[in-house]
Amino acid sequence: MKKTICIAALMAVFGLTNLNAQTSGKPFLITDTVKIEEVVITGTKTPTSINKLPQKVEIITKDKIQNSTEGNLSNFLKSISGIDIIEYPGLLSGIGIRGFRPEYNGINKKILTLIDGRPAAATNLSMLDIRNVERIEILRGPASALYGPQAMGGVVNIITKQSQDKIQGNASIAYGSFDQSDFNLAVGGKISKKFNFDIGVNRKQRATDYKLGNGNVFRSMLGGEEVNNWYKNNDSTSVDDDTRGDGETRKNTTYTKYNANIRLAYQITDNWNTQIKFDNTTAKDVENPGDIKYGDARPGLKDMSRYSAEISVLGNITKNNRLNVQAYYGSEQSSTFTLYEGYSDPQAIEPYKSFEEEYIWQGFQISDVHKIKDHSITLGLDYNDANHESMRYKDDESKRAPYNPDYAMATLGIYTQGQFTFFDDKLNSTIGLRYDNIKYNIFETELIDNKAIKESNNFFSPSLGLQYHFTKKISAHTTIGRGFAPANVYHIAAYSEKETSEGHVSVTQGNPDLENMESLTWDFGIAFDHILPGAKFDIAYFNTKFKNNSIADVKTLTEINLTAQGDTIDAITSYLNADESLIHGLEIMASYDFGALADFKYSLNLFINWDKIISAKEIVDEYSIGEIERNIHNVADNNLRFGLEFNNKKWLRCGLTGRYKGNRYNRNWGYYNEYVEVEYAKYMVMDAYLGITFLKFHDVSVFANNLTDENYYEKRGYNMPGRSIHIRYTFTF
Repeated sequence: MKKTICIAALMAVFGLTNLNAQTSGKPFLITDTVKIEEVVITGTKTPTSINKLPQKVEIITKDKIQNSTEGNLSNFLKSISGIDIIEYPGLLSGIGIRGFRPEYNGINKKILTLIDGRPAAATNLSMLDIRNVERIEILRGPASALYGPQAMGGVVNIITKQSQDKIQGNASIAYGSFDQSDFNLAVGGKISKKFNFDIGVNRKQRATDYKLGNGNVFRSMLGGEEVNNWYKNNDSTSVDDDTRGDGETRKNTTYTKYNANIRLAYQITDNWNTQIKFDNTTAKDVENPGDIKYGDARPGLKDMSRYSAEISVLGNITKNNRLNVQAYYGSEQSSTFTLYEGYSDPQAIEPYKSFEEEYIWQGFQISDVHKIKDHSITLGLDYNDANHESMRYKDDESKRAPYNPDYAMATLGIYTQGQFTFFDDKLNSTIGLRYDNIKYNIFETELIDNKAIKESNNFFSPSLGLQYHFTKKISAHTTIGRGFAPANVYHIAAYSEKETSEGHVSVTQGNPDLENMESLTWDFGIAFDHILPGAKFDIAYFNTKFKNNSIADVKTLTEINLTAQGDTIDAITSYLNADESLIHGLEIMASYDFGALADFKYSLNLFINWDKIISAKEIVDEYSIGEIERNIHNVADNNLRFGLEFNNKKWLRCGLTGRYKGNRYNRNWGYYNEYVEVEYAKYMVMDAYLGITFLKFHDVSVFANNLTDENYYEKRGYNMPGRSIHIRYTFTF
C-alpha cells in the first residue's frame, strides 16, 4: 500500500492526466464536451469518433442501462450484447467475446475488464455494479497492442459519470418478484467553479428464493427438453432429460448486496485538474444452491467484497500535447462457509469458514498523446502488479494447507499507437506496437512444502487497422493484431513433491520456457450507415488462430537414480505448449428506426445482433484424461439479440427484446475416467419494459423478465429464475 501511495503522490507532483478525460482533441481542452453516441475511448485510449475506428466498438449508453433491472455487469451485458456468459446463482459470473471461453476467476483471462481505462480489480464480474455509470464500451477483437495481457478476445470498459454542470441527481426504489428490492441514489455536479463530484449508493436484495420457469414455450419449440452426450472413447452418444426443476422453488438463492462510489474533482488551472475515485461492493450471506442434480442438498454460503481506488491529475502540456496518468489500487475478497459434511448423504453442521482468498491489484498508467493536424501519436507506459493469497480452515478454526501457494504477477508494458487520416477522412488507420515484460513470483506459503521461485517472459503485440469510406454511408473496415494471456503461474514457475510410496516421490515442476497463450486475429467487414434514413447494417468475418494452451508433460524415471530429499523420483510432471487452434465466425448488426419516417420526432427501433461461431476448438489438458481437442466450453454457436423499442422522446418509452442461445458444450463431470461432452439445450428468453415520465421529475417503470417463464441456464445445473415482474419509481432532482 505504501508503494501505491508513493506512486500516486508522484503523479500529482508531475501533473499528469487520466485516460478518461473526455476532450474533443481540437485542441485538448478539459472543458470541451463530446457526444457520447459519436465518441469512444476504448479503441485508442483517446476520444475518437466511432466513425473513424477500424475496430468494432459497441457503445451502451445510460439510457440502455435505465431500461434494465440488472445491476451487475455480466447480467446486464448478457441481456444487451451478444456475448457468452457463465453464471451461477450465488453472484458468480464471467463473460467471453468472439469465441473465447467465459471465465469467472484468475488473473490470466482472455477478456479484459476496465473501469475508466484501468484494471477493474475484479475477477468475478457479478461484483461490478453499473447503475451509476455513464456508459459501457465493448471492443471486439484483440487489443493487447494497446492494453497488454488478457485483451485477446476483447475489452469491456466501464466509463463512470463525470457531472460538471449544476448539481442534480435521482433516487429510485424498486420491488418485485422473489421479494427483490432495489434502492439507488446518485447525485453529482458542480459545487464551485473549480470543484465537482459524483456520489452513488445502492442496495439490492433478494429476500425470497426464486422459482424456476415452467412455461417453457420456446424450450418446446427448440427441442430443449433433452441434452446430448458424446463419448469420445467410442464415439457413441446418449440422451439425458433436461427438464429438471420445472416450476420448483430453488432454495438457497437469496443475497444482499451494497455498492457505493464517489468521485471528487478539482480544477487546478484552466488546463489542469485532479480527481480521486473510489468504489466498493459488498455482498453478505450470499447463498448458492449447488448443482440441481443434488436437489436442495449441498448448498453454499459466502461473503464477498471488492473495492478500488484511483488518483489522477489531468492536464495539457501544450495545445496539441496531452499527458494521461492513473494510479490505482484494488482488492477482491471472498470467504466460503461449509454448511454440510459428507458426500453421498450430506449432514448439516454448524457453519464455519472453510476457505478465503484475496486478489490485490496496484499499478499506474501513463500515456502521452501528440496531435498533429488530423493525426495523433500516443506513447504509453503501464505497470500492474497482481497478487493472490488463499487459506483453508478446519471446523475448529485452525488452518489447513491452501490448494495452491500464494503468487504474484507483475507486468510492465511500453506501447505506441498512431491514428492517421488520409484523403479527406476517407481512409482512417490505427497502427500499434507494445512490448510487455511479465514477472512471475511464487512465494513460500504457510503449510505448503514449496519453493519460492521467480521467472519472467516477454511478449510483443503489433496491430493494424484500416477503414475506408467509399461514400459517407458505405465503408469497409479490417484489423489484424496479436493478443495474449499470461501463462499459468504454476505451470511456468512452481516446484512440489508428492510421496507416492515409501522412499518414492513424484515431482511437479514449472517450465520457465513455457510461452504465453497468444492469438493472431484478423477481421474484415462492410458497414452501411444510414444508406436509408434510420437504417444501419454491419457484417464482419473474424478469424482467430491461437496457441500455447498449457499441456502436462509426464516423464517416468524409475530406471534413473534421481533423488529428491533422499527419495527416488518415479515421475516428473512439467508443462508444454499446445499446438494451434482456430476460432472463426460472423458478426452481423442490423437496425432500422421507423422514426426516420417522421423526421425522428420519435424513435421506433427494430434491431438484430447476430454472432455466429462457425468453429471454436481448442487443445487442452483435461483432468484425468490428458491432451485432447474439444469444443470451447460455454460458447454458443449462435448468439442472437433482437427487439423493438419505442421512445416518444417526451414521456413514454417501451420495448420488447429477446435473446437466443444456440448449441453450447461442456464436460459431463458424471464421468471422471473418460471425456464425455454434453451439448447444452438451446434456449430463448423474452423481456419487456414500459416507462412513463410524468410531472417532469417522476418516472414509473415496469419490467417483465423471462416473459414465457422458461426454465433455462447459463451453466447446466445452475438454473436461472423464471418469470419475474418488477416496478420502479424514480424521482429526479
